Amino acid sequence: MKLRIDIDHESGDLIQWLATACQLTVSDVIDKLISGHLSELWELRTFMESHSLDVGKLEQAANLLTSYGGGVSILDGIKRIAPDYATLEARFANDLATPLHYLETAL
Repeated sequence: MKLRIDIDHESGDLIQWLATACQLTVSDVIDKLISGHLSELWELRTFMESHSLDVGKLEQAANLLTSYGGGVSILDGIKRIAPDYATLEARFANDLATPLHYLETAL
């Protein structure tokens, strides 16, 4: 997929310099940077989809991305907004543990 992004001149120079020095394309550098945050972005999307009818939580969740980099991680922000929310990691761990529990009790 092709996307056009606008960044400030200083950031563009830095990314271009790093791409050249590391023998990568600018797209490669940006892809690597974004891929380091995909789990948080998926968590935010899942949270927003599961609270699609709660305007207050949607606004707070949107603010997590709007103010990203301000010292609060997306996951910490989600925990603050909805302390009882089960993250994707927690759901996955629970799903893994559930069959094991049934196997242990069946033996």
